Amino acid sequence: MTQSPNNQPWYILGAGAIGCLLASQLVKQQLPVNLIIKRAHTLSQTIHYQQTDLHFSCNVPIVDHCTRHHTITKLIVTTKAYDALPAVQSIAHLLTADAQIILLQNGLGSQQAIANTLPDQQIAVGSVTHGCFLTKPFQVVHAGLGQIILGELSPQLNNAKPSSQFQQFAQLPLDIHWTTTPLATLWEKVAINSAINGLTALYQCKNGELWQNQGVRQRVIALCLETEAILKKLQIPLSDQLATLVKRVILQTADNYSSTLQDVKAGKATELSYINGYIIDKAQIMGIDLPHHQWLVRTLKEKGYS
Repeated sequence: MTQSPNNQPWYILGAGAIGCLLASQLVKQQLPVNLIIKRAHTLSQTIHYQQTDLHFSCNVPIVDHCTRHHTITKLIVTTKAYDALPAVQSIAHLLTADAQIILLQNGLGSQQAIANTLPDQQIAVGSVTHGCFLTKPFQVVHAGLGQIILGELSPQLNNAKPSSQFQQFAQLPLDIHWTTTPLATLWEKVAINSAINGLTALYQCKNGELWQNQGVRQRVIALCLETEAILKKLQIPLSDQLATLVKRVILQTADNYSSTLQDVKAGKATELSYINGYIIDKAQIMGIDLPHHQWLVRTLKEKGYS
């Protein structure tokens, strides 16, 4: 007997902090889920979840990239932006013709690349503001409650309400909201991150320190003004003035280390080419120079942070 779409398992591509957070929440809701891991050496993995005084563990089945014994109708991609397209391509042979895909990457550019590669798939994109990190592989700490804003990427599919499989995801207890303008939501997050992440990597500091030093604060504001000018040209609205939004995030996350600084400290590639780099690329198409963004990206590259 064929399973109904709602009973078919979720597959999560990417076992980082967000992937483990989502896997644990799906299991907690008694929904079937599989983690897709490159060169898997085990059939299951125990995920340990911690959020203040709440702790629980759950076993999640593991699927290898190269398997041909699974059929995917519901996929969540939580890899880094630069890994997203090749990761999806590696399991494309498992996707059904009507598969629904949720992309949860930082920055912009990777989502459009995947949509162009899979033009017939139903794709939703999301912005995640939950704070979480791994203390060890598969041990996730849910350090800060946030939201997930989700919407369908293709305009012709951009429904006012999520369709059935997306609706199932939207019911997870992670303050998930549906929007008909997901790209505007992603642009706002990119705009905010472009004034924070790169500078924290450059100065090796917590988010809050960006606002404490007057000279650094002026760099933050300069980046905001450049980005606002590009968004105005692109007719992409923001919920408030960008400097106001950035200040709010900096103060709310004052003790946090940005994901970019965490990547740098771990010796990993950053996602800045999908944040500041994406903004610079858009500006160049319009014939506009962004000296502060260009200075930041150039300086970080000179330090070996790409």
